[in-house]
Amino acid sequence: DRVSAKLMSTKRTVWDKRGTAYELTGKLGEGGQGMVCSTQFPNVLVKVSKLPTTEPRTLEWHKHLQWVARQPLEGLHIARPRALIVKPRLGYVMELMDGLEPLRTLMEQSHNALVAGAGLEGFLKTGGLRRRLRLLGRMARLLAQLHGRGLAYGDLSPANVFVSKSLDQGEVWLIDCDNVTALSREGGQKLYTPDYGAPEVMVGTSGINSLTDSWSF
Repeated sequence: DRVSAKLMSTKRTVWDKRGTAYELTGKLGEGGQGMVCSTQFPNVLVKVSKLPTTEPRTLEWHKHLQWVARQPLEGLHIARPRALIVKPRLGYVMELMDGLEPLRTLMEQSHNALVAGAGLEGFLKTGGLRRRLRLLGRMARLLAQLHGRGLAYGDLSPANVFVSKSLDQGEVWLIDCDNVTALSREGGQKLYTPDYGAPEVMVGTSGINSLTDSWSF
């Protein structure tokens, strides 16, 4: 949209609370809250809000990020906030291991091959059924570990799941963890990706919890 185009029209720099500068070198994903970008540092990503710093929703989101940073996520393959971005817009810094790409990329390769008339060629070149089951198994285990700590992820979608580029590897990581929350039965939390949001979250009769994560999975 217009805001993200403006952010990426030139090399844009943002700063964290310690004064470290991050140059936004490319857009990896975008949602209602903000935009995830690569930086000049290998495997370091930044998510910046598309709303002004003074917007109440932005300030509440930034406060929630501080809460997420304090949660027991150690040992989980979740790109937790490593530093808070404070200017010119609010956001946070996250770090991934090397050699990962969005699960969405794998899905698009398979789909594009079908559209081009190549049949299952794209499906097989990206690892086939065996690799997909392997990745889904590791994703299920990661979600179970998170739920076991009394937390839910909240916005599970192919854009937020990163997997190994190499067909020989099966690493699975979750990014965009600003939606992580304590397990809740209350309504009001409506953060979801179209086609992946649980019905009860969409209509506001339930908050984010292990069951809504399972529906998205």
